[in-house]
Amino acid sequence: MPLPVHFMHMMSSAVVLLAPFLLVSLVAAFAGPLLMGGWAFSAESMTFSFDKINPVKGLAR
Repeated sequence: MPLPVHFMHMMSSAVVLLAPFLLVSLVAAFAGPLLMGGWAFSAESMTFSFDKINPVKGLAR
């Protein structure tokens, strides 16, 4: 079997074996905080602000 075909077969086997564990981890990562404190998502914290990268304001501190 040529090397690229063998590599593709091994990688597909690894994905099939690891997918259930990764899926459970993803669900647990979202479910834990959701169960403890509810859905706390704010798009405001992801907005870009030029004030945070202003070098003059940084030098004034």
